[in-house]
Amino acid sequence: MIKRLIKAALRRLLRLTRRLKYQALSTNTWTGHAPKRYQPLLLAGLGTISFQTNVRIGLSSSPKFWSSECYIEARSTSAKVEIGQNTWINNGFSAISNGGSISIGQDCHIGHDVFIIDSDFHLLDPNKRNVDPGSQPVCIGNNVFIGSQVTILKNTHIGDGSVVAASAVVSGTFTARSLIAGNPARLIRTL
Repeated sequence: MIKRLIKAALRRLLRLTRRLKYQALSTNTWTGHAPKRYQPLLLAGLGTISFQTNVRIGLSSSPKFWSSECYIEARSTSAKVEIGQNTWINNGFSAISNGGSISIGQDCHIGHDVFIIDSDFHLLDPNKRNVDPGSQPVCIGNNVFIGSQVTILKNTHIGDGSVVAASAVVSGTFTARSLIAGNPARLIRTL
């Protein structure tokens, strides 16, 4: 019994130490409400990162709880990342806004190792690789379920109540209640 209590106390201390470490390493802060952080959260960039009420980050009973962090970057002063109320983000999440916006609605569930970007960051032409390719918004509606290891690319709009299957690579516009899967992702059916 005492051994179990000691282990539990050590786990809590380790979680707190990791959260504080990544908070100290962050170069940005959030606006709005403080998310409930079960996993470390690293915020970077010059733009705006905002959370509505009851956003939860991390899940101890999911993969990579002890070996990853949640990374959110609003790279330039015009960049925005917004996360709606009651959204739960699993371990290893990354969102990078280069200069546009990434908006995640209310009541969303996001699986582990999800990656969202609003830019290509580099042009294909080798002579223009240092030229900013611009950004196009990413908008994820309310009550969207995003499976594990999904990549969501620039100029993507996912309607309310949709489901994105694990490992999908998503680009484009999908209406409400869409079941989206594949690489490249496509509409499987309407829910």
